[in-house]
Amino acid sequence: MASKIGDRFQQVRKFAQAAAKHADSNVTVRAEPLKQTKLLNGVLVASIENHSPNTKIGVFLRAGSRYETSENLGITHVLRNSLGLSTRTSTIFGITRNIDYHGGLLNATTTRDNFVYQLENIRDKNFDTVKYLIDSISRPAFKHWELEDNLYRLKLDVERHQLDAQSQLADCLHRAAYRGGLSNPLLIQSFNIGKRTQEQLFDFTKNYFTSNDAVVVGLGVDHEQLVDLVQKEIELSTMTNSEPNKSKYIGGDCRLPFGSKLTFATVVTEGVPLKNKKEVLVLDLFAQMLGTTSRVKHSNGAGKLQQAVQQIAKEPFKIGALNKSYLDTGLFGFTSICDGKETKEIIKLSVATVKKTAKDFNETDLKIGKTKLKSALFDCVEDQSSLLECLGTEGSLTGQVTSSEEIEKLIDSISVQDVTSLATKIVKGKPSIAAVGHLDNMPYAEDLAN
Repeated sequence: MASKIGDRFQQVRKFAQAAAKHADSNVTVRAEPLKQTKLLNGVLVASIENHSPNTKIGVFLRAGSRYETSENLGITHVLRNSLGLSTRTSTIFGITRNIDYHGGLLNATTTRDNFVYQLENIRDKNFDTVKYLIDSISRPAFKHWELEDNLYRLKLDVERHQLDAQSQLADCLHRAAYRGGLSNPLLIQSFNIGKRTQEQLFDFTKNYFTSNDAVVVGLGVDHEQLVDLVQKEIELSTMTNSEPNKSKYIGGDCRLPFGSKLTFATVVTEGVPLKNKKEVLVLDLFAQMLGTTSRVKHSNGAGKLQQAVQQIAKEPFKIGALNKSYLDTGLFGFTSICDGKETKEIIKLSVATVKKTAKDFNETDLKIGKTKLKSALFDCVEDQSSLLECLGTEGSLTGQVTSSEEIEKLIDSISVQDVTSLATKIVKGKPSIAAVGHLDNMPYAEDLAN
């Protein structure tokens, strides 16, 4: 099998060698446009040949933590940490030694919607490393003694999570906001460590590592070669899930004491799913006006939220808008870190600022918001890791990927009325509040409902 994969990537090796010989030429090599192909088995293959010296390949599977049940809760965390264990054709030593020898990076990440495998390496080493990515997806072994030896990694992840207020805040927010799979945590709970079996891992991969919901994204790789590789080498289950795992937004509170004088808080209402592309961009633009992050080091930021809070805060703070979209729902609001004694005033002022910005949104705001949103878009395109994640997530949740040129056109089509009507509707929704840390002055959702 390795020789077959090697033959398909020999052309890439030849290109890299030729490029090295002419590195001092004045010829500018431009990135090729986004290409995508839907295979007969349902797999979506998308790629951008940007002629980068590094290749990134990501396999996105709709198998995130939202698909866990009470019987296998935490299994995606176990599965993620099983990457690098023996497969049916490779040993732990073989995988580790060969990936490291060729300068590659093989990892797995999980979100609430997706399970993601990623491989990064020098482009002329693709054929030396890609077989280990394929083996990890299509031919896992899940040997029970290796799973037992790997339990310490799960314990370490859980201990780190318990010491990280912002990580706990994210789980707390989803418990408050949703009923159903999206309320599941990303990590296994400590009392379940050691209880997930080899049979459960095989059952989960069989049910959710399916071709109909899979997306393969490549950056710095020839599209036809990538399509050929996926067709002939990656083996995925052909099972079809009759009903997606839906989650209902309910709103509410989740509060968690933490040994800190700071309050980590997030206030949201229900947003929009990723499939509603223009609405997602409208809320992204609105979030840019509210302020997502500071673009000047050591400053509080120039967004509406930062400017408003700066007028009353006596202690250092951080605040930014949040727009998160999932398969069938979303969250929109803001997240903040501030001194516990100032929490009540800052949260209430921030909620009022969001409502006022939605009501008073005008042409000037629209122009500034479009500029900021396009800047964020182009930053994403320049960062290969961010671009891979954006393309893969969109493909997995919507069934197709959108080029940056198409997104730019959608941004240009947004009007003041689009922003005002959607933002006004969103801010009137039922709030969800998650808070971690100093809670004495933290308001409840019912205090902000009106």
